[in-house]
Amino acid sequence: MRLYKLFSGVAAASLVASMLAPVAFADTTITISGNGSNSTNRVDTTEVSTVTVGQSSSLVVGVSLDLSASSGENEANNNTGPGSVSVTTGNSSVTSAVSVAGGSNAATVAAVPPPGNVTLLISGNGTGTTNKWVDTKILTKTASQGFAGVVGVSGTKTCKTGKNKTNNNTNGTVTQSTGVCSTSATTTVTAPTNTTNL
Repeated sequence: MRLYKLFSGVAAASLVASMLAPVAFADTTITISGNGSNSTNRVDTTEVSTVTVGQSSSLVVGVSLDLSASSGENEANNNTGPGSVSVTTGNSSVTSAVSVAGGSNAATVAAVPPPGNVTLLISGNGTGTTNKWVDTKILTKTASQGFAGVVGVSGTKTCKTGKNKTNNNTNGTVTQSTGVCSTSATTTVTAPTNTTNL
């Protein structure tokens, strides 16, 4: 009695972001032949088809702001009345808004391509032979995702108002009015997205 054990493996296919064309596997023929009478013959085949998807994204953001607002530094000097001297400084403001959005990755993987066809051919064996074929098909999908991000924000804000001068004015009234000074800065960063549909 002779026992034949044959493992037939089909190479795995690797698809990255489903951009490659479908893989066509070759057909395989297994033959059990020329065995003596009353022998037991067994063939084991394992067929593997795998789709692997890998995604990664990175985002590096650097924001530097230098904001400045000023008002004032007016002069009303050496006036002689009768009359009045008035200096009014208006408001000053500066506003900054920065928005950064990361990109997106999307991968859609359809059905795993089947392995090639395996055919068993039995012929020319003696009488009373026992022949058995065990075929195992393995279809798998795997996916991995990664993200790395670095965000840096720096800035300065300067706001000035006033510094008005009313010197050496006589025979009248002198008034000064200073406005409001304000600065505002916002930075918004949206991270990238990875989407995988298996």
